[in-house]
Amino acid sequence: MNRRLLLVDDEVEFSDIIERIAKKLDFEVCKTTHPSEFQRQYDTCNPTHIVLDMIMPEMDGIELMEWLAQRGCTAKIIVISGYNAQYGNTAKSAAASNGLNVVATLSKPFSVSAVRSILSL
Repeated sequence: MNRRLLLVDDEVEFSDIIERIAKKLDFEVCKTTHPSEFQRQYDTCNPTHIVLDMIMPEMDGIELMEWLAQRGCTAKIIVISGYNAQYGNTAKSAAASNGLNVVATLSKPFSVSAVRSILSL
C-alpha cells in the first residue's frame, strides 16, 4: 500500500523536516503552508496520514479537523503545535469525538526520532 502524507504547517522549517523524514520512509508527500490549499489538495492527495499544525493564519487546526470529519476522513492524523502541549491533547479529544483517528500529538520543537516513530505507526 502506498502511504501518502498531506502536511500543513505555516512554519516552513518544520514542514521541511517532516517532509524529509516522510520521504525517507517512502511516503508520497503533499505539502502546503495554507489551510485553504490543504483543502484543495485533500482529494487529489488521498492521504493515508495527515500532519496538521493547530495554530495557523486563516484557519486553525480545530476548524480543519471539523472539515475533515465532515468528509469522513479515515487517515491517521498527527497534530503538531508550538504552544502548550495540552492544546494538542484537547484537539486530539475533540477529533476523536468527531470520529477522526488522531494517532499522536507533537510539540514543537520535536525530534527527528519522534517524527520517524509516529509516521511508522
